[in-house]
Amino acid sequence: MSTAAATPRVSVVVVADGPWDETFRCLTALAQGAAGIPHEVIVVDDGTSDETAAALARLPGITSLRGDVPQGFAAAATAGASQARAPLLVFLHADAAPHPGWLAPLVRLAEADPAIGAVSSRLLGPSGLVEADGVIFTSSDEHPMVPVAVGAAEPGIPSLEVSEVPAASCVALLVRREAFEAVGGFDQGLGGAAPDLDLCFRLRARGLLVLVARESVAVHQARCSGEISDGDAATLAQRWLGAVALAPRASAAAG
Repeated sequence: MSTAAATPRVSVVVVADGPWDETFRCLTALAQGAAGIPHEVIVVDDGTSDETAAALARLPGITSLRGDVPQGFAAAATAGASQARAPLLVFLHADAAPHPGWLAPLVRLAEADPAIGAVSSRLLGPSGLVEADGVIFTSSDEHPMVPVAVGAAEPGIPSLEVSEVPAASCVALLVRREAFEAVGGFDQGLGGAAPDLDLCFRLRARGLLVLVARESVAVHQARCSGEISDGDAATLAQRWLGAVALAPRASAAAG
């Protein structure tokens, strides 16, 4: 299901933490989405209880890792990244389905400029509307830093636009492996979407760019929650408040 190569350009780490049919749909879409790019696929089974483990063992051309109990995305993705051989890592949630040609724009941008630390895909919801073109931040009465999805609910019109953002989701995110290791990877003590945002902040703190390439598209079923607990929100604010620009509440709400 992959074009695994002796020296891949990209290591795609898929975290499988849901039903097998969802993971299989993701891997099938991935084969088309990454066509033409030498890559390897590493699937981390994060403690599933259905036929996922047995089914993965029968699939050719992938590396599969198994956790007996669920550890969460950050820990599973870290385990997958530790097995990666390529200079570019792509993290992909199993509840996402890449469009054909999805990987090429991410790789093209990352390989063209070493100042780029990460590149996110445009995420669409099942309806075809935009789920997120990256993440910006505002404040609320409850929290000093509140993530807001850019472009949420806008029509998913094809676009070649590339934009810089403060952060992006790891639903479909390319990260330069050297940069990922230099900043210490994911903070596995955070949950939900917090490790994604924290990773992007640490990349930016090293002077690297976080971009969104709207030409690269993945449909996200959004089974996995993108919410952040109050405790994780407080941790992010303690670490990064003042280092991340905050949008006015009205403009952030408008996306």
